[in-house]
Amino acid sequence: MQELVSDQVNREVGELSAVLDLDDEKRARLEKILKQKKKLPAIPSMESDKSGQDRERAESTKSLEEELRALLSPEQFSQYQEYTEKKKALSGASSVDKELFELKYRLDLTEEQEAPVKEILREHTEKLQRLSLSTTPEDDTAPLERIQDYLDQKSAVDQDTARRVQPLLNASQYAGFVHYQEEKAAEVSILKKLLKEEAKATPPSP
Repeated sequence: MQELVSDQVNREVGELSAVLDLDDEKRARLEKILKQKKKLPAIPSMESDKSGQDRERAESTKSLEEELRALLSPEQFSQYQEYTEKKKALSGASSVDKELFELKYRLDLTEEQEAPVKEILREHTEKLQRLSLSTTPEDDTAPLERIQDYLDQKSAVDQDTARRVQPLLNASQYAGFVHYQEEKAAEVSILKKLLKEEAKATPPSP
């Protein structure tokens, strides 16, 4: 579970770093801030030093916005606010529109690029939906095996999508798209690892 949380942080860091054009130093500081925000609160002890608890509580309640305001330049912070507000407005939008929104910012897509990229993303989503249905057969295949099969086929669909989108992008944009896919693929790799560990821990059926 901790690996999945770490992967979520890496995705957020990658997204904001690309959108705000952060250098390596700011990217590292952003990662540290987000990891601190993801930590679960410790259970207070009756014997703990109260003043120490108060200091930790004060630090933990410092908002993410305060942290980012101190980290980013005024221009970057203004861009962060604009991006997050627009992203929040898309909370009820389709997954395709959300993905296109992020890629538009990350890759600086032109209006001419948006429509064909959106169409490829839509077809990508439909393929995954069909794949999800096709990997839920009414047979005795073990659930873990079905999930593993789905993840393997999903990787193939992702690769095909990258191949189709490449002619629409310049070299820099395509490199950014590949990096975006790699960030998302990291979560798949973690899921595969967890599945293998669970399979080893599960005793065979009699």
